[in-house]
Amino acid sequence: MKKTLIKIFSVFACLSVLAGVFVSCSEKEEEGISSYVKPFGKNQADPWVYFHPVDQNYYYTATDSGFGKLFVKKAKSIDGLRTASTHTIGTANSGWLSGAYSYIWAPELHYIYGEWYMFFTASMSSSGSFQVKNYVAKCTSQDPTDSSAWTLLGRMRANVESTFSDSNTNVILSGGDWVMSLDGTVFEVNGQWYYAWAQNCYDGGWADEVAGDGMLTVGGRDYVNLIGGISWSCIVIGKTSPEDFTKVTDARVISVPSYGWECQLENYDYNGAFYTSSQTNKVNVDEGPAILHRNGRVFLVFSASGCDESYCLGMLTADENADLTDINSWTKSETPVFCTSVRNSVYGPGHCSFTKDGDYDVMVYHARNYPGLYKTSNITSSTTDALSDGHRSARAKVFTWNADGTPNFGEAE
Repeated sequence: MKKTLIKIFSVFACLSVLAGVFVSCSEKEEEGISSYVKPFGKNQADPWVYFHPVDQNYYYTATDSGFGKLFVKKAKSIDGLRTASTHTIGTANSGWLSGAYSYIWAPELHYIYGEWYMFFTASMSSSGSFQVKNYVAKCTSQDPTDSSAWTLLGRMRANVESTFSDSNTNVILSGGDWVMSLDGTVFEVNGQWYYAWAQNCYDGGWADEVAGDGMLTVGGRDYVNLIGGISWSCIVIGKTSPEDFTKVTDARVISVPSYGWECQLENYDYNGAFYTSSQTNKVNVDEGPAILHRNGRVFLVFSASGCDESYCLGMLTADENADLTDINSWTKSETPVFCTSVRNSVYGPGHCSFTKDGDYDVMVYHARNYPGLYKTSNITSSTTDALSDGHRSARAKVFTWNADGTPNFGEAE
């Protein structure tokens, strides 16, 4: 957020909600806000920041550029995370992470009913790096930086049925081990816990109501694959419980790429310009769900499009009393709600999380300071694989709320 906007924001009152409680916004020194818009996690993507009300610390984790470990930082402020010590709590296919190989992505640290959990994505194969699945781990200590206290609970296993039995607990929706499942997050609404994640879906697969017609039919609506092919990366929601977070029931697709900006066909700049993606191989992707719950509505903010400067954030909105596993309960933004800012040299912002800084709402996200996937002078690998690019950095910025009660994320910085 630009400093001028912060000054404006600091002189008027508003209402914000945290865990269903109204909190009055008050003035705050500009210095404390503006200091952390600079990148604080170099070469780290998918940032997650959690403020722990028990010890008043901020905890930070992210996808490490080497894709081979889980780590946690803690500090008394968001800005303090920049220089805080890194505590490695697990290494791929070693110790308690045995069986979870390379490509450890999108970790999320949650404190639920007095216990720490880590939800993350990892490859389940030593030979197929992109055979990634979702996992959950639990900490037996109140200190999540203690590597000796973590244990792997297992893979997240989802089913479209309402109950589990011995015969279906190993079902991963469809497509076998080669289907990518990633970017899982857990949240609670009205006493019900949900798990949302990204899943490759296929014409004729488990989510398709009309198989073999070249489209993905979900909730009675046909979705054409805008870039050709038979697969879509979709957002899925199912129900779960702290009694066993590895089990997810009633799983259904609630978002399918359907706009050009979700498929690298329309690339947005904050200031209104459209431009052509630097990537010739287009992808259609919805992934990285993150949740905001305020004033009776649930906002699911997700990442869309490719990993280059076309990466952006879209948003789904639902009434908190609706069936959140029904695609028809959600309304999707027609344009991105957060995107590249050429003016600020911030490209491909995405994969966000949300936290608080006093009375302020804060979005944490990753982005690059150059377009494309690689900068010649900064490259550390000869690969051209978009998913292998570690040159993204974690950032944080204050956001506000519009008069209609929707979040206003402003311009990427």
